[in-house]
Amino acid sequence: MNIALWIAAGLLAVVYLAVGVTKLLRGRALRRLPQATGTLPILTPVAATGLTVLQVLAIAVHVRRRETSQLGINVVLLLLAAFVAVGRFAGW
Repeated sequence: MNIALWIAAGLLAVVYLAVGVTKLLRGRALRRLPQATGTLPILTPVAATGLTVLQVLAIAVHVRRRETSQLGINVVLLLLAAFVAVGRFAGW
């Protein structure tokens, strides 16, 4: 289970890093996963929970705007973030 959590967290990191770099070029800040460094590891499940909420809200916006082509990506990111949040809060 721990390996699956690391893979999911890695996938999330790659996706959000790519999006973050794009936004950084527009003046936005990047975030990193503290679980890998051992510094305040509680921030990893908290961040994953925040990403879960973000994806729920993104899905709601896409549905409201009838932008259904983005829903698949949002659902995958939602599931990965929820998996990491639950897994890290549970201590797996």
